[in-house]
Amino acid sequence: MRHELKIAALVTTLTFTLVGCASNPDSTASLAKDAAKSKTASDINTVKNALDQADMALESAKSDELDWFATEQMKEARKALAEAKEYYGEFALDPSKANSSSGFFSSKTNLEAAQSDITKFNAHLTKAQNIRSNAMSTLESAFDYKAQLTKIGADKYYPNTVKQLNNELKNLVDDIANDKMNAAISAQPDLLVKQRALEVKTITKIYLADANQQLNQLKKDQIGDYAPKTLAQAAASVTAAEAFINAEPRAISKIKEKAEEAIFAIQHAKQVAIAVKQLQALPSSAYENYIVNIEDILLTISSKLGAADKRNEPISQQGKAIATFIDHNMKNEQALEQQNMALSEQVTKQKDQLEELAAQITSLNTKLLNKTSYANSLEKRLSELLATINPTKTTPSSPQTITTSVKQSDTQKIETTSPQSNSN
Repeated sequence: MRHELKIAALVTTLTFTLVGCASNPDSTASLAKDAAKSKTASDINTVKNALDQADMALESAKSDELDWFATEQMKEARKALAEAKEYYGEFALDPSKANSSSGFFSSKTNLEAAQSDITKFNAHLTKAQNIRSNAMSTLESAFDYKAQLTKIGADKYYPNTVKQLNNELKNLVDDIANDKMNAAISAQPDLLVKQRALEVKTITKIYLADANQQLNQLKKDQIGDYAPKTLAQAAASVTAAEAFINAEPRAISKIKEKAEEAIFAIQHAKQVAIAVKQLQALPSSAYENYIVNIEDILLTISSKLGAADKRNEPISQQGKAIATFIDHNMKNEQALEQQNMALSEQVTKQKDQLEELAAQITSLNTKLLNKTSYANSLEKRLSELLATINPTKTTPSSPQTITTSVKQSDTQKIETTSPQSNSN
């Protein structure tokens, strides 16, 4: 195809050369050629921008995993983009080749062929994006489980199972890509069951592997021969934790608590078995010392607490007496704590009230200060007014004095302006 393109380009170049020699640049005919060149340049720039956008779209497609969701569509999209770039390469450095034929058996120019392949690329990419969107919506539950299995690291413990489940999910996505929506919907429930089972299996492995290992070791050590009841309780604790994981595999905080309880029960069974072994190894003459040692332990606890010595009672009652003493003291401490809290709240409340009263006193003092200042201001203004009326007096006068002075002043003015005064 490249050989055909070169021959076509040579023919086109010769044609342009001959036409160029016969034409006159200073004529109206040259205007049409200039317009055609401008349009070609614009079209070439548009193709270049479209190719750049296509490359960016492919980068974005990686994060969206479009090659996984729509393998065939993305394959065709990449093929179309490669061909578009190949045609663009023919005229990227020589724009005159843009309108050359793309091949002897093609009616398209290089420019038209590039534009057509870009259109194909965009169409395949759009379809791939639609396939992903439909798959994520239709198979939402399956993808949620896939994300959860990734989150808990299921592939670390069961890599082959994870791979198989992902392949099954891929098959359902392919059904959607091939317009077999109903087939994908029908097959999803079976996949969900498997995904959930793997989630439970993985969580059990993560949080109960240690407990199961220790329990199995106790069974191998035949602890059941010495402490069958406590061993059974330990086994029941592990079973309860497994049942809880099966019911709520994502309640991690509670699962951790259940796992800790199981480990505690297992270690308890181990210690009981050890104590039983030691007791069985003692001769009958050592039984008394064994009991006295237990009493000494209980007496030490009583002494530390300040409780009475109860060794004159059965050992079981000695333990109950200690528990009763602790319970009674705890209640007293709780009562005292509640009283302290009540007193603290009361003190806080009274403190708030005192702060409020202090604020009110401050406000009243401010208002009183303002009133005193205002009164002083009035007195000053009154003095200034009196000084204006009677400059000889500098001290404030009573209202009656002010009125008398005004009246006398007015009388003097009237006498001065009377007719008799004028005739004299």
